Amino acid sequence: MPHSGAYLGTPMRTITPAKVSLSSIDIAAVHQLRGCRLRPGSWPKRFARTIAEQVDAGNCLVTMKQLYWLWKLCYTFRRQIHGETLEEAIRRHTKPRAWVQGMLF
Repeated sequence: MPHSGAYLGTPMRTITPAKVSLSSIDIAAVHQLRGCRLRPGSWPKRFARTIAEQVDAGNCLVTMKQLYWLWKLCYTFRRQIHGETLEEAIRRHTKPRAWVQGMLF
């Protein structure tokens, strides 16, 4: 009997990544990144919009990878970000091991 190409054995276990709660500076970074001028349809714009929608809905839990990319994008678009968020983005970019401890990719 032919099959549809789906996996026929036991299903593989999926590993759910651990989520962390966003701090107030992280939430400020989300809002400032949303206000940046980004190329339409690009991955950074979709990422910023998705994270901002999660925060607006009250879901302030993100994975460590999402947190890493949030600050990486804040540093990338640092000319459009100001204040305490900019200082934090520069600090996290220059000393990544200080806050990325235990992150698995």
